[in-house]
Amino acid sequence: VYSDEFLLLAILKTLVLNAIDFQDATRPPHCKIQLQNAGNQWALTVSDNGSGINPEFIPKAFDMFARGSNKSRGSGLGLYTARLAAEKLGGTISLKSEVGTGTQVTVTIP
Repeated sequence: VYSDEFLLLAILKTLVLNAIDFQDATRPPHCKIQLQNAGNQWALTVSDNGSGINPEFIPKAFDMFARGSNKSRGSGLGLYTARLAAEKLGGTISLKSEVGTGTQVTVTIP
């Protein structure tokens, strides 16, 4: 992958820290990182088995100062900055989540 190292590391750090911060205390933690070549772009996917995100929050997850629950300790800038970084690289970011099952975030970059 030839890209901006700083932006890629910022995205990866945010996604892994979210997986750690929102782990489900009733299960052993699991975080999977995948990088796949998808033709003329790369797909970076971080999946976890954490607490998941309520469906009504998902459309706002990438907004500035968005926090998914009262358990959130951060500023609500993590996914927002990851989205900005992905866009700066000419890519996209998407999220799938289910409460009690986990979350999967995929970043695609050319």
